[in-house]
Amino acid sequence: MYFNKNKNKSLNHSILNSKAKEKYPKYNYYQSHQLNNCHQMNNLTSTISHLIEGLSEMSFKNNLTFETLINDQKGPSITLKKLEFLDPNTILPWIKQVKNLFEINKTDNKTALAILRVLLDTNLHYIIDNSEDPEVALDKIIKEAFPKDDFSIYDRILKNLKTTNFDSITKFYSDFIKFINMANSCLTKKEQLTTREIEAYFTKALTKKQRYHLVNIDDDSIQAKVNHLFKIENLERRYIEDVDEGIHSIKTLTTKQIYAKEKSPNSKTWCKFHKSHYHNTKDCLKYKKYSTDNHKSKHANIIDDNNKGFVIQEEYQNKMKEIQLKGKINGQEISCLFDTGSNFNLISSDIVLKLNIDMHKLENTKILQM
Repeated sequence: MYFNKNKNKSLNHSILNSKAKEKYPKYNYYQSHQLNNCHQMNNLTSTISHLIEGLSEMSFKNNLTFETLINDQKGPSITLKKLEFLDPNTILPWIKQVKNLFEINKTDNKTALAILRVLLDTNLHYIIDNSEDPEVALDKIIKEAFPKDDFSIYDRILKNLKTTNFDSITKFYSDFIKFINMANSCLTKKEQLTTREIEAYFTKALTKKQRYHLVNIDDDSIQAKVNHLFKIENLERRYIEDVDEGIHSIKTLTTKQIYAKEKSPNSKTWCKFHKSHYHNTKDCLKYKKYSTDNHKSKHANIIDDNNKGFVIQEEYQNKMKEIQLKGKINGQEISCLFDTGSNFNLISSDIVLKLNIDMHKLENTKILQM
């Protein structure tokens, strides 16, 4: 029979402990209190280790998702891409997303810096080393990505930026604001571009026609100007379908050809400018004193190729008549009266699309469209 000395010692030790607890109750309280402290320390250590493990696991991922709290309630999740390179095209939007994350969660500085280190690739950690404030750390990243010497690059880009290189004014404005922010990121707060300098960049990028549209606008802000140009651009791009017999349906507004309803084209009196039988071309040219060379001149009432949009235009007469456009919207009859004293009238594309158009060509008037 074998005897386990270690087991015997542990048994004796437990007997002594039980006797000490009975004889000394304070010893029993002290031991239990010490055990509770050890348990809390173990929980804290476990929590910290889990946090470190979680952050270390996140550091290997390219897309990191963070939960947000709004008024102590779970908010939307924010997914941020890990910053591996200081790409000028993506750095500013990334910085904005990080600031939003810190602001929503009201993150303290130490936690914010720990998260920031996870969001940065290891080769970029040198930028935020020795930083105690996350705002200062983010500013260091911006200055690293946009050195002061790079301002000349963005200045040259802004000077050469043209609206004609974009499909729409909104796409131009998006790139315009992006390059303005890049240029300002290269400068200190005192050196940043003034409103006047930004407006100079913007005006230089516009076409002559776009600048003409902005002459009488009330609001001088760039955003208001963009909105105004967008409305005109949207009007020009809309299409309409005409139900009046003899007038061609307009599929797009990019055509340069002007169509008109010709009445009696074989008549002895026919004006090739107005497509009208009420007077002939010779009388029209004599009255207007225009050259007979069609390649060198253009009749005043012929619409310029650059003026795209639904246009109603009258032919020249001594006594001008009214032009009306009638139709129905939701069963209600609507009549539009146009100013015959102007060269042309632009119709709201929203109204035209809703109208069941009924064209009325009154005497001594002509409807033109392109």
